[in-house]
Amino acid sequence: MSYTVDEKWLRDAARAYVWVAIRYSAFVWLLPAIVVVGVVIGLLGRDPGLMVAVLLAFVVVFPVIIYLGARRALSRQLPPGSRVDVTFTDTTLDVTTPLTTASMSYALFSRAVRLGRFVLLRQKSTGWTVMDGSVATDADLHRFS
Repeated sequence: MSYTVDEKWLRDAARAYVWVAIRYSAFVWLLPAIVVVGVVIGLLGRDPGLMVAVLLAFVVVFPVIIYLGARRALSRQLPPGSRVDVTFTDTTLDVTTPLTTASMSYALFSRAVRLGRFVLLRQKSTGWTVMDGSVATDADLHRFS
């Protein structure tokens, strides 16, 4: 199956990446710790402005930085107008883009997450792979668990 990437796809895919990166990473555990530190700093210093600044930095700024990085990386890998072909075989996930062709064993992945119109695959050694959800059935995703 295949899909074509456009600007909207890139924006939405980067948003999905942010959600998954926050949900399935150490950020989920780091955020409450930072909130507590921010509250303690604010209370000890009696400076509510400092407390608000620390909270905003971790609740707003970090997700924006993650989004911008994901958007830039996706745009380099899949420029608008790119066609992506995806094939699920018995043992591999085969992906062809204008820049590369890859055949990856399912053993390279540790998790598959369907989020809205996207499927995100957690690679054991690097990070997340984002693809359009239209190319993967639920049976395809069970290969990754």
